[in-house]
Amino acid sequence: MNRLGPGAAAAAALCLTVTPAAAAADGGPRAGGSITCVVVGADGPNVLGSDCRNDQWGPLSDFVLTDGNTSYSCRTGWAEGPLWVNGQNCRQS
Repeated sequence: MNRLGPGAAAAAALCLTVTPAAAAADGGPRAGGSITCVVVGADGPNVLGSDCRNDQWGPLSDFVLTDGNTSYSCRTGWAEGPLWVNGQNCRQS
């Protein structure tokens, strides 16, 4: 049986604490927040916004996509900066 000493346990705890933040900084999924686009259109549970006020690129999770009048809460998605944002598993909120 292999036992970790107090120093190894503290290092492991620190690694677990830092990993999620590091993943987001390295292009991992970003959670939360709201993205406003000039045009937002829904096709079932999928929503596409274009001409957005957004500086994020890559995967998204648990976010709101809005045109200022109508908002959609989306579980997952993808952002291409200000060009467009695609949300999947969305529902109108």
